[in-house]
Amino acid sequence: MRLCGRGLYRNLVIFSFIFVTLPTDMFTFKLPFSIGKHHEEKTSAPTFAEFFDRAEMILPELSQRHRPATIKNYNTALGSLRLFCAKAEAINLPITIKHLQLYEKWLRMRGTSPNTSSCYIRSLRSLFFTIYPKADKELFRHLFTGNMRTMKRALDPESVKRLIACQPPHTSSLRLWHDVFLFSVYALGMPFVDVAYLRWSDVSNGFINYRRHKTDQHISVPITPEMKQIMDYYRSRTHDNLVFPILRSYDCPYHTYQHRLSQYNFALKRLKRRAKLSQNLTSYVARHTWATLANTAGVSLSHISQAMGHTNINTTQIYLNHISDDDILNDSLTVANLIKT
Repeated sequence: MRLCGRGLYRNLVIFSFIFVTLPTDMFTFKLPFSIGKHHEEKTSAPTFAEFFDRAEMILPELSQRHRPATIKNYNTALGSLRLFCAKAEAINLPITIKHLQLYEKWLRMRGTSPNTSSCYIRSLRSLFFTIYPKADKELFRHLFTGNMRTMKRALDPESVKRLIACQPPHTSSLRLWHDVFLFSVYALGMPFVDVAYLRWSDVSNGFINYRRHKTDQHISVPITPEMKQIMDYYRSRTHDNLVFPILRSYDCPYHTYQHRLSQYNFALKRLKRRAKLSQNLTSYVARHTWATLANTAGVSLSHISQAMGHTNINTTQIYLNHISDDDILNDSLTVANLIKT
């Protein structure tokens, strides 16, 4: 034992001498082992505050590449998330799956519809991965980003007839909005934004040929006598080659269009009361109405989808009303009769 102690002491003295006398730049220490499995170094998750700062920096650039509606969705979703952070005191917390799930739960507690919540989350996801392309792709996977089937929003044929019958006089401010709604129904459910920007140069040989503002998809709409009558009424009342006097020019600012859309929806509420309708009237109802009436008349789903400019047939199904209980009962009896012994 004594020899071992002396030997160990002698070795330590020799090692100390070498360490002191040799140049320090000869020593570069690296640990030749690691504890557990080797993992690539990951950057820490950004905080909500950091995400907001980066979003404010990048949005001006994105506005040059995306449509105004997309930028509006980004800003609306960011505003919602900021409000959540303020209420939950989460501004300095990291953006994790758990915290995003808390945000989704907060939206539901506030009465936000699942589809609206889904729209917020999809916008935030798109913006987040634009800013942090190498972030964990699982971050938003457990949140709802789909579309739930909506309640009935289409007018039945009798309600449409009642609306037609109560046409306001030409001196009324409601006349334009009444005609625009019916035109949208006749024109394969043309969205309000496309009606507002519709030009006479899009009209030729009995058809309207235009590109949807939302998807840039080409749509061809045959002009019915009802559509022609409405269009001819406004031929001398428009500006800048536009079919309807909704906007003063095709290149008007986006906020001007938004203001006119608000006026349209407000006027539709008055038209609902005027026609004594039970269903609410909004800019989307005209689109839902055409899709539902076409489906009821036996038009194939693929034709309806193409006419409405949908790139996915599942989107078209969202616009259609649920099958009524009476129809389900009749279908059930039909099948039962087929196999009746």
